[in-house]
Amino acid sequence: LGDDDDPLQSDDSLDETMQRFSKADRLVNPKRRSHEKEILFPEPLMKFIKPHQREGIRFMWMNIQMPPSDDLRGCILAHSMGLGKTFQTCTFVYLFWCHERRPKVLILAPKVTLANWAAEFHMWTCDKVQLPRPIPVYQIDAVP
Repeated sequence: LGDDDDPLQSDDSLDETMQRFSKADRLVNPKRRSHEKEILFPEPLMKFIKPHQREGIRFMWMNIQMPPSDDLRGCILAHSMGLGKTFQTCTFVYLFWCHERRPKVLILAPKVTLANWAAEFHMWTCDKVQLPRPIPVYQIDAVP
């Protein structure tokens, strides 16, 4: 997409937005193994995901879901502030949660950021985007 085609600046319907993206754009696991099924970004989120965020989510998928070996699982997503790391993480967790029979995911973060994390998950699964299966979020921020 060029700068003039930014879906965030558009009031297009979901159908019009989806026509802008090829299947390759929507594919989360383009380097999947032959026995693995295709995983696509959720259609309601495609209007919001920017190209660099798609690449970040694919990076997480490759290093957590498709690691070179079971001994090398995990990754670090680091970038400048304001580029959507929390959104990428919410999207990845949603995909992981849907395709791995709803595993439990633990996000450890400084106490001062916990409310923001909970709000972001709620926003990206319930408020801005009506995903078919919202992720239950539990915030544990008090130690007796």
